[in-house]
Amino acid sequence: MMLKFYSAFGGVNGSIGAKSEFDLPLSPECKEIYVLLYDDYKLLIAKNPATGEWEMV
Repeated sequence: MMLKFYSAFGGVNGSIGAKSEFDLPLSPECKEIYVLLYDDYKLLIAKNPATGEWEMV
């Protein structure tokens, strides 16, 4: 999964209505989560193949 986040200003998406946690549906095939940092995607979270748990890289 590749994620891209946007900053928000004012309204529902401002600091008052914004959330810092989100539930994302993941397919069973998903093993890695990349996040866009500046101009390149970086691997941040991966599923441990031995335990099946998600871990920070």
